[in-house]
Amino acid sequence: MALMKTAAFNSDQKAWLSTLDQKVLSSWVALKSKAIELPEHFLARPELSQKLSQSKAITWLLAPAGYGKSVLLSDWYGQQVNSKDASNDTLGLWLTLDSKDNHEAFLLRHLLEAANKMVAGVATDALAHWLATMNQGSLDCEEVLLLFLDELASLNCPLIVVLDNVHEIEDPAAWQVIQSLMTQLPGNMRLLMASRFIPNALGRLRLDPRLEFIKQQDLAFDFQQVTAWLQQADIYDQQQAFNLMERMQGWPAGLGLWLLCRENASWPEDLGHEREQLADYLMGEVLSGLEPQLKEFLIRIAPLTSFNEILCNEVLGIEDSSRWIQQLVHHNLFIDSIDQRLGWFTLHPLLAELLCQYSSEQDREKTHLAAFHSLKQQGFRVEALQHARLGKLTQEAALWIESEVDRIIADLDFAAVLAWCDFVGSDIIASSARLQLMQIWSLLLTFQYAAVGRLINQLDTHQIEMHYPGQLLALRGFIARGEGDYGQARSLCELALRELPEDRFPIRVLMCSTLCNIELVSQKPENARLWNRLAIDIARQHQALSLEVFSLFDYARVEQYRGHLLRSAEVVDQGLELTLRLPQQARLFPHARLIIYRAFIRWLKGDIEGARQDAYIGINEANRCRDVIVLYGYSLLALIHIMKQEGKAALAIIAEAERLMQRWQVSEQVYKNWIDIVKANIWMALGKWNRAEECLDRVTKGDDPLGTNHAELFPMQSGLYRLSCARLLFQKKEYSNVIQLLDRVALKKQASIIQLSGTLFQAVAYALKGEVSKAKQVWQQGLKFAEQEKIKLDLSQFISISVSDLESAIGSMLTVTTVSQEPRHTDYKPGSKAELSAQSAVPVFIEASNLSVREQEVLGLIAEGYSNQGIADQLFISLHTVKTHARKINAKLGAKSRTQAIVKARERMII
Repeated sequence: MALMKTAAFNSDQKAWLSTLDQKVLSSWVALKSKAIELPEHFLARPELSQKLSQSKAITWLLAPAGYGKSVLLSDWYGQQVNSKDASNDTLGLWLTLDSKDNHEAFLLRHLLEAANKMVAGVATDALAHWLATMNQGSLDCEEVLLLFLDELASLNCPLIVVLDNVHEIEDPAAWQVIQSLMTQLPGNMRLLMASRFIPNALGRLRLDPRLEFIKQQDLAFDFQQVTAWLQQADIYDQQQAFNLMERMQGWPAGLGLWLLCRENASWPEDLGHEREQLADYLMGEVLSGLEPQLKEFLIRIAPLTSFNEILCNEVLGIEDSSRWIQQLVHHNLFIDSIDQRLGWFTLHPLLAELLCQYSSEQDREKTHLAAFHSLKQQGFRVEALQHARLGKLTQEAALWIESEVDRIIADLDFAAVLAWCDFVGSDIIASSARLQLMQIWSLLLTFQYAAVGRLINQLDTHQIEMHYPGQLLALRGFIARGEGDYGQARSLCELALRELPEDRFPIRVLMCSTLCNIELVSQKPENARLWNRLAIDIARQHQALSLEVFSLFDYARVEQYRGHLLRSAEVVDQGLELTLRLPQQARLFPHARLIIYRAFIRWLKGDIEGARQDAYIGINEANRCRDVIVLYGYSLLALIHIMKQEGKAALAIIAEAERLMQRWQVSEQVYKNWIDIVKANIWMALGKWNRAEECLDRVTKGDDPLGTNHAELFPMQSGLYRLSCARLLFQKKEYSNVIQLLDRVALKKQASIIQLSGTLFQAVAYALKGEVSKAKQVWQQGLKFAEQEKIKLDLSQFISISVSDLESAIGSMLTVTTVSQEPRHTDYKPGSKAELSAQSAVPVFIEASNLSVREQEVLGLIAEGYSNQGIADQLFISLHTVKTHARKINAKLGAKSRTQAIVKARERMII
């Protein structure tokens, strides 16, 4: 009897424990099957959500800790599964993996339980088989998974399965479950995974056409997103965005921690708290699980920032660096390969900063010293110079730099040169004429003429003329250019070219570039091209890739000036492709200016979003290498803001640009006139005509009536000044003066885009004077060029008269869509029926401006055949919003249907 009671008690206890286990398991799975909550400062990223929507059946998000993998998946998962659209029948299964899942039985059980939570009973058979085979002591994972996937396939509805933290699955048997899931994926199912690294070999799955990766470079914030994220937190500080971008490299978690610290009451004094928070995160999420030897290796190479096997071996005095580097790559420990430099890697600057805290200053200096010797032997001058400064090398580095001056100048990393010069001090620089020349050229090429004036007086001119023929002539020519004396500059630079020895090829290229740009300012593009061709030949002869790309930038400007916009775009793309062959740091200067110029070309072609993205990228890079061409980028962003009728934002952008020039100590004559002209156009957009006139008056304070002095950096400066003055005259209704200011002779030698703009301005002025026949003739000339070069220029933002005046004046003559069509002849008389009927015809450039940016996007998708719902999905807006935009488009185009709207838009060259 006692035995029976004991057996009964044991049976009851077993059942009770089993029930308890099931409750615990259910609670555990419930926690693991919840998508994570979006953080407080979440920034929606529709372009990535769209990429997820359009990606392949198996999509793997692969990036280190804190890159927003789970956040992105959670946001997208919620949109797909929790949509209120009645037609959406998508089911979702989310499972966050952890160390307990690193066992095949637990992983499979958790997956099945989560599926049952999604659809009751969908995993019943699979669970029964799991229990039966477990009780027999041998779990049959393949059969269990097969039963489960068959049930999922029979659901006859779309199914999304998300597995987060897949890097936890390192056990081979558990990994086999993941692989089987990938290979046997049902047709109605999408599998999305996120992990910090790939824990086991994928093998033949790498070749699976259904597999797609979204990696660190895709998930990192770009400069535009950092700016938007800051503005979302009411932080409108462009410089802060640059600083964060450079330090965080777009790392989302780092940005979040920074903002958390900023919201602390002690900010901004307590910056140590920020470092403490970042260090704690990296230690807890990245370094805590590393084996001691790998962590030690990381600490020792941290001062290098970028490295390869040879450098690590020589710096650390070991022979097996490759083994440790491979482990770092496998675990994806904030390490990235460097483009076009096989075997080279870089550490995230924040991780390097943290790791350096674990070594003494003396040890770090030894590392920099060893790196300097290794890198100069490998021919990496830019990096060697950086380690010379960080390792506090003076005399030894000075001797090497003296011998490499020409190549160092050819690398175009003037910011690094100036940083080293500041570090070593004036005594060491003054001890060597070559070092003095290197410093002066670096200052000249960053347009710090005041500093150059002080240093050039310290030169021993007799010694330089004796040992460095042509150098003084070159310096004086460059300085004359900076003073706006182009005649003197041309003579001196040509003399310098004749006297400079062949091995002084960097200065020879700079002289050719100077002469090229002087000829552009002098409105002689053919002469400019001759000097540019010589510069490219010299650069190629000496295999100086940076100088070749530098010269291609000039080439692109020449082609654009000549009116060959498409050829200019091709040259820019050619240069960008060449920059990929440059070392990472040496790439910045030429790449930044080409990207900014590509932004300008895209803007001319009507690709506003592409232009904005390029401008942000270029500005970010130009900030890091002190390239004054950054002003092009800022000006372009300001223009884009004007087009969106955001005048105050445009003023803020230009103010930031001006502060940057002051911080860089750029001489005022280089940028002041340009900024005043851009500011004038912003004030006009805001209707502040007196302020605009004040800006233009400042430009003409000197002897030059057209603001061409010191315009070498911006060859179109005089043309832009003319157009800006024409805008003021439009406002005053002085149309005859507009025509006189923009007469054919004055425009003929201007840059192509200035010619086009001036021609169209003239057409408007003629029409407003009532000279319709002349207006038509001039307008057709402009349209012909615009069509030939695929230019889509919205001039309505820059002709500051009322839309009704403009429409009534020239609407009737602008019904032509291409130059091959005959215009409709309508006699125009103020107040006549022709004038009234003309108001119903909207000119090309007014049309585009009346449609908002969003309306133009909607119109483009309508033309591509998208339904209203399809447009809503593409633009991530509601169906109601799409319909509202469609109604406004029809009203503005005078259309009664989609088809009619498309026809009218194409007639008027909007799409």
